[in-house]
Amino acid sequence: MAKTLVLFIALAVTAVAAFFSFTNLGNMKEERVQIASLERQIDSQLQAIDSGRTQLAETRERLNQARQTSGERIADRDSLTGAIERITREIASLDEQIAEQQEQIDNYEGVIAELQEFFRDMEVDNLEQLNDMINELAQDRVAREREVAEVEAAIEAANSDISRVEGQIATARRGLADRSAGIQVNTREPLVVAVNNDWGFVIINAGTREGFRAESSLLAKRGDRFIAKLAVTSITDNQIVADLVPGTLVRGASLQPGDRVILEEPNP
Repeated sequence: MAKTLVLFIALAVTAVAAFFSFTNLGNMKEERVQIASLERQIDSQLQAIDSGRTQLAETRERLNQARQTSGERIADRDSLTGAIERITREIASLDEQIAEQQEQIDNYEGVIAELQEFFRDMEVDNLEQLNDMINELAQDRVAREREVAEVEAAIEAANSDISRVEGQIATARRGLADRSAGIQVNTREPLVVAVNNDWGFVIINAGTREGFRAESSLLAKRGDRFIAKLAVTSITDNQIVADLVPGTLVRGASLQPGDRVILEEPNP
């Protein structure tokens, strides 16, 4: 009896285990189906993201191309605008020249008309003689037009000479201005405002604005006595830093604030 009970209990446990295993197997299948579905959704979303990235890259590329095209169009527009303005000026100039030439032609035609009227009043032997006279007037007209062209060429050459002379005058004026500036620098005597005896340099209250240069060689003076030679090491528009040239300081003297500075060699 006991063995039968034990056997029954074992069978019951086995049946329960089999039932739970079957139930868990069904749950695992459902979970696998759900996982597969989720994986498909994730793959679909990833593909959508990749597609969106591709579309975004294409959109950016089109935007860059549009910007480049817009820049080129703007450059073309500016170039065409400049060309139109230049052509407009040229047309206006040509219109003025045509008006002047037309005025000259009208004057010639008026003279020819007056001469023709005069010849009609004259007794002419035959039409050939009249035609000869008209041809001579026409040739004279051509000669006058040639003279006008020569005069215009001479005027253009004269204008060119005037421009060249004006350029020479401007150059001469600049030379005079530079010379005047050089003379003013030669008469200036700026002050030493600071001295560093340990490092052997001074600071001067003048610079390029007063006409001094980086290559200028300077002399320090006290009263009418020259006491040292200075070499410019740096210069701004209103300040010079200069080193004491070794061996040039007068025996027993030392540089001090208030000493004056002049050019060793005047500017040309």
